[in-house]
Amino acid sequence: MDKAGFKIGIICPGDFAKRVTSGGAGGFVENILENLEVSATIFGYSVNETPCKESIWINKRVNFIAFGKINYKSIIPARIKFLVSYLIHRKDILNSGCDVLYIHSPEVVLPFVYFNKMIPVIYHQHGSANPMSKAKFPWARNRLMHKLFEIITKIIHRRADWTIAIDKICFEQAQRNGAGGKTSLLLNAVDTEKFRISSDSRINMRSFYSLHSDQIAILFVGRIEEVKRVDLIMGAFALLQNNNMKFRLFLAGEGTLRKQFEDYAIRNGLQTVVTFLGNISHDELPNYYNMADVVVLPSDMEGVPMVLLEAMACGTPVIASRVGGVPEIVRNGINGVLLDTVTSESTARAISETNDTSFSRQIVSGSVSHLGTKEFLKNLYMIIENVINKKKRGRPKAGSLQRQLM
Repeated sequence: MDKAGFKIGIICPGDFAKRVTSGGAGGFVENILENLEVSATIFGYSVNETPCKESIWINKRVNFIAFGKINYKSIIPARIKFLVSYLIHRKDILNSGCDVLYIHSPEVVLPFVYFNKMIPVIYHQHGSANPMSKAKFPWARNRLMHKLFEIITKIIHRRADWTIAIDKICFEQAQRNGAGGKTSLLLNAVDTEKFRISSDSRINMRSFYSLHSDQIAILFVGRIEEVKRVDLIMGAFALLQNNNMKFRLFLAGEGTLRKQFEDYAIRNGLQTVVTFLGNISHDELPNYYNMADVVVLPSDMEGVPMVLLEAMACGTPVIASRVGGVPEIVRNGINGVLLDTVTSESTARAISETNDTSFSRQIVSGSVSHLGTKEFLKNLYMIIENVINKKKRGRPKAGSLQRQLM
């Protein structure tokens, strides 16, 4: 037991042993790890041959246990695999000695909100949109699956001991679903000690990739899937090649559409100016953000993307679609550009506009300085103590805590 008096069980599908995680939830957990002042066990998944069911220490407070392997080319949806795996290992997790379960994936919450009188459950909701509408498998996009996910979300909001909403839309959704006073509005947080401006990193990375001073480096970080609309980035980049300005595009991440875009780059003669980086470890990401002149994220749905927070913390302006909680962190002309209409043409114009605006990297970084992980963790500890007390002594004064955190 640490100084806060409890141990956290973090449930988030991803490989934290290799520090290669997918999605905003994994990115968020990565950002809080080094600043945790309590013991924690992450119950996740293996990506790069990390041994399963073995305890691997990430740092002096946090260990990681993988309960299955992620295969991006699997014919079975990852969400179903995660649900089944955590159902199978439910008893092991409940008997792990954790005082609270802090869960970052909606389908994974279900096994722990029923028939669990042992450990309180906190659900960290990373977005309000229904992911079934953009599911990788066409059969999962039907109305029945869409409705099923809505039902699951309502159950979670009603039965979880607490919900952390990352934006106003998530908060209002939880309230409508009956979460009542068991909800806090807390924007995602970024480790500003790791993600920060580094002129040395910028110089070294640009030299490594042979980027000249007059070349503009565009960076995308995320899953190369339909929902991220990488096709619009590729289209915008092709348009920009018609200008006299020199652009380079870097895409960090994996996904089922990577091969399609690699082929597109070859067909359009872009292979020398488009670089597919694959998965980049969390520890290496600050170098790429510092290298970039702009980060582009024209997603169809988002919550409060860690990619944007991390990029801005490094002083890199961003271009993003006006969805989810993005408008709560991106301010036009201050730290980036918000896209109301997202097309290849509008994305290309925004990239040119960003270059012409000459954003101050210091101002961009300062715009997210209030969203550091240390402040977030203070609020998280307060929530955890509250829900633990609920199990021990009956229902706490939820409304008063909710007011403190908003």
